[in-house]
Amino acid sequence: MAHGKTTRDLLARVNLLIVKHWQHLKRELINAAAFLIPWEHRIKEIESHFGSVVASYFTFLRWLFWVNTVIATLLIAFVIIPERKARGGTLDVRKEMLPEEKAVATNLLTLWDFEGALKYSPMFYGFYSNREKTKGYRIPFAYFMTGLAVYVYSFVATLRKMAENSRMSKLSEKDDECVFSWKLFTGWDYMIGNAETAQNRVASIILGFKEVLLEEREKQKDRRNWKVIGLRVLVNILVLFLLASSAYAVVLVVRRSTQATSKDSWWRQNEITVVLSLISVAFPVLFELIGFLESYHPRKQLRIQLA
Repeated sequence: MAHGKTTRDLLARVNLLIVKHWQHLKRELINAAAFLIPWEHRIKEIESHFGSVVASYFTFLRWLFWVNTVIATLLIAFVIIPERKARGGTLDVRKEMLPEEKAVATNLLTLWDFEGALKYSPMFYGFYSNREKTKGYRIPFAYFMTGLAVYVYSFVATLRKMAENSRMSKLSEKDDECVFSWKLFTGWDYMIGNAETAQNRVASIILGFKEVLLEEREKQKDRRNWKVIGLRVLVNILVLFLLASSAYAVVLVVRRSTQATSKDSWWRQNEITVVLSLISVAFPVLFELIGFLESYHPRKQLRIQLA
């Protein structure tokens, strides 16, 4: 009996020792895996100073980096490398630069307009051949299927990330979710370790309550306010005028560019780029200023502007 009891105690101690070492090993493996995650330490350091809200921005950038890496890998593996291998050192006529293009192929202004060396690179659709078969590998079909796979992957990855964030977030906008209670009792970020960040978080919580109160006020508005309706009609007319003027400006400079020569001024040679840049910078600001007349909720106004 005593011998059996001693054996059981010994086995129990061995079992406890194995479990202890296994838990220690598992914890070390988890720490090693976290250490190998790119920029994890930096993001945790940012989170400790500025909270999880700021850190989530860098986490999103890291996720976006991995999505772009997967997309680039697909394109390189199934499109770029097969096309490079298939040409066998020979180039089609449309893939060879003309002598006058080679002279300025690496100039900054040429590369700035994606001409020269970049134009005749695998970055552009025109680089790829339309041959049905290239040593058993159908490059046009591979190009189409890879583009389709990239689109599907981007769509699925975005939906999965949105679903994951939706499950993790309890601050929903549903009426039966007690929005004010959730914001009051779960709005604080306990990862904050900096006084200035804590003050910013307090201001953010106050702003969140103001936005929710604004949404409640929006629900009680009279939808048939003729003054607001008249202003919205005026805003739509102004937006149509801005769109028409921008389209006219683009058509005008494109038509002028067909008559450009090498002796023209710098403005004449770059007016398309300048006009498009001015439109992309100035018009969103004008749309935002005009949008204030519509008296929409800021979130809805942003969605309309993005659309």
